[in-house]
Amino acid sequence: MLDLIIALSLHVGLKEDYNEVHPHIRYTHDDIITGVYYNSEKEISAYVGHRWEKYNCGIEVGIVSGYSIAPVVPFVRATYHDFFVMPAFEEEGNTIGAVFGYEFKF
Repeated sequence: MLDLIIALSLHVGLKEDYNEVHPHIRYTHDDIITGVYYNSEKEISAYVGHRWEKYNCGIEVGIVSGYSIAPVVPFVRATYHDFFVMPAFEEEGNTIGAVFGYEFKF
């Protein structure tokens, strides 16, 4: 299944100013997810991962490119319906925060 998505996000506990609008294209086959999106650092990211879902709740785990901390980094994301939350990390100051968001799927 191919999804066209616009995600809105809120970055909590972080010091920097981040992009909060993320156009996103996702392809799902069985439990494998892959996609491309405009990330919080205003760069293009590509990812691949696995999604587990039950009762409208999901967990996604995978790898993603396009961030300044490293060429490829791991990610984890929890979802409930179209809401999501994921951990965030700023290299400067070793700051840990969270990203909360909502996805509009077309």
